[in-house]
Amino acid sequence: MGTEQILLPSMMDENHQIHKTTRFIKSIPYHLYTIWVLTYANIAQFIIPEVIFGICGALSGSAITTNSSPNLVAIVCRWPKALIWMWTNTILFDLSNQRQPDSIREDSLNKSWRPIPAGRLTAQQARRFELYAVPVVFCLSSILGATQETPIMYLLLWLYNDLGGSEEHYLVRNLLNAIGHAVLLDNDDDAYPGSAGPRRGSARGEKYRSIVVRGSSG
Repeated sequence: MGTEQILLPSMMDENHQIHKTTRFIKSIPYHLYTIWVLTYANIAQFIIPEVIFGICGALSGSAITTNSSPNLVAIVCRWPKALIWMWTNTILFDLSNQRQPDSIREDSLNKSWRPIPAGRLTAQQARRFELYAVPVVFCLSSILGATQETPIMYLLLWLYNDLGGSEEHYLVRNLLNAIGHAVLLDNDDDAYPGSAGPRRGSARGEKYRSIVVRGSSG
């Protein structure tokens, strides 16, 4: 009897821990889908176009870059790097943007499938998620080699969302958007090295990129 009294609490703690672990594992698909819904709108609007621009720009060779002999296999094999960097930073942007009171009201009317109006996430949970995600994304970005671009993206995120840059005069909003697109495209320059090493935009390429930035931020 004494032995049973000693073992029972231990067994209860073990069962509780197993239950918590099982519940966490079962919740993983739910949370992954929440992240997918969070960034869904920006995948087609920002991420895919930027990746395509980077690949096409790298393959253009001397037409708009300083690399006259691009390596197709090397370039295509590096696209996941740019995709991961842009998607993880998009997660941060959407967490910061969609938890703002004005965004919640607008999404409740126009995009009720987003996590907060759909009840999958609260504004407070989004804030806490963003708080933990910032150092994780920064470390991941450092591993991917985007150590210069990532802090700039954080600054733009703070100015655009937390300081209300998105609600200011359209010139301020468009300027922040233009800088953000320029940072994304600058990361593309480093993400698709060809056979002759990292490529940078030529004078013609910089003009082409400026046209793309102005068009996408207008």
